[in-house]
Amino acid sequence: MTVILLLLMAVRYNQIPSLLCVSTKLFLYRLPNYSSGSIQTTSLRMVTLHFEYDNVSLYQGYNESIRTDAHWKLLIIANESDFADIVWEQEILPGSERIGDYAGVVEKTFKIGGSFTLWIILKALYDDQEKVVDCSFRRIDILS
Repeated sequence: MTVILLLLMAVRYNQIPSLLCVSTKLFLYRLPNYSSGSIQTTSLRMVTLHFEYDNVSLYQGYNESIRTDAHWKLLIIANESDFADIVWEQEILPGSERIGDYAGVVEKTFKIGGSFTLWIILKALYDDQEKVVDCSFRRIDILS
C-alpha cells in the first residue's frame, strides 16, 4: 500500500504544470498591398508539455482571383523574469494567398517563472514594410 501511494505521489509530482502557455486569438485581414489585424484575446494557462500551435486560416475571401503575399508576424516577449528574457516570433503565413479576412489562434509554451511583463505584438508585413498594428501587455506573477 505504501509503495502504491508513493508511486501515485511521484506521478502527480511529475504532472505539476511548469510551463506557461500563451494563447492569442487573432483577427486579420489583407488586401493586395496591405495587411492589418488585431489581437482579440490573450489567455494564459499552466501546462506540462512544450508545444506550438497555429491555426490561422481564411475566414471570408473577398475575391478568388486576387492574390497577395502580405502577411503577419506575432511577437511574444517576456522581460524582467527570473529566467532569461524571452523573445519569440512567428510569421503567420496561412495556406491561402487570397485577399480577405483571416482568424485563428496561435499558442506557444515557455519555461518561465517569477514576475515579468508579457508583451504580445502583432505586425503586418507588406511591400517590404513591417508595421505594428496591435499590441498588448500585462504584468504576470508566477509563484514557484
